[in-house]
Amino acid sequence: MATLNFKRLSHANDLKAIHHESLVRFLAPHASYLGAKGFLLPPEGSFDGFDYEALTSLFLSTDDMPQQQSS
Repeated sequence: MATLNFKRLSHANDLKAIHHESLVRFLAPHASYLGAKGFLLPPEGSFDGFDYEALTSLFLSTDDMPQQQSS
């Protein structure tokens, strides 16, 4: 089974290279997990307040990331 390795996204500039709306849609299924870790996704269509540094820190600091299920 394929798993995602979020630790590969360890630099804020790598995340900034991803289209903002695509990144938010990608993370949306995990919004409750991210919120429990203190990271809130911005409302859809909002480009303000997205903390790329906090997101990269979260990716690097946790080993209990939810597993991506392959279809």
